[in-house]
Amino acid sequence: MREKSRYYKIDNKNMAIALSFLLNREFYTFDDKFREGKEIYSFVDDAKFREVLTLACNIRRNNK
Repeated sequence: MREKSRYYKIDNKNMAIALSFLLNREFYTFDDKFREGKEIYSFVDDAKFREVLTLACNIRRNNK
């Protein structure tokens, strides 16, 4: 069985910037190995991150 990652990866730079601001944490940037010329943004996956991610996704979903 595959081990759970300690990091959460996002491919939307605007969402990564918003989460970074709300968490007051930096994100890591990597080249996307599946899409040439694209980047992914990575955060440490902990309870605080999940809480802020859920809030941001709910706000985004309710304002479409």
